[in-house]
Amino acid sequence: MSDEPPKRHPQVGPSTEGAPRGISGNWSDLGTRIASAVVLVLLGALLVLSSGIWLAIGVSILCGGMIWELARLTAWRHAEFHSPRHPVLIGVLGGLTLLAMLMLPGDWPMLLAVVPVLAGWGAPMCATAGPI
Repeated sequence: MSDEPPKRHPQVGPSTEGAPRGISGNWSDLGTRIASAVVLVLLGALLVLSSGIWLAIGVSILCGGMIWELARLTAWRHAEFHSPRHPVLIGVLGGLTLLAMLMLPGDWPMLLAVVPVLAGWGAPMCATAGPI
């Protein structure tokens, strides 16, 4: 055994060097995030009062938007695998998949939940083929 400390992987993501202790991340988009949260809360309140197809469409749109935001926020981790359209396509695909799961009869539409996952996993394999 050696007295050397374990080697660490290089840091992934934005650097926090020089930031005051206890403060991390970029707060410049706080206004945008608050506005986004207000819109989601208002739409959620409207959806609570709705039913039927409007509820299914609204939930699908909100979930597609959340999937888009997650894909956009995590795209910097592997920028070589992502085109600028990738988060939008994954969000739309996720929203449409959820809508199909909610609207189609029977239990088989639950298998459609695999579609966005497979599309996301397929992105690194397709990255070498060039832009879509």
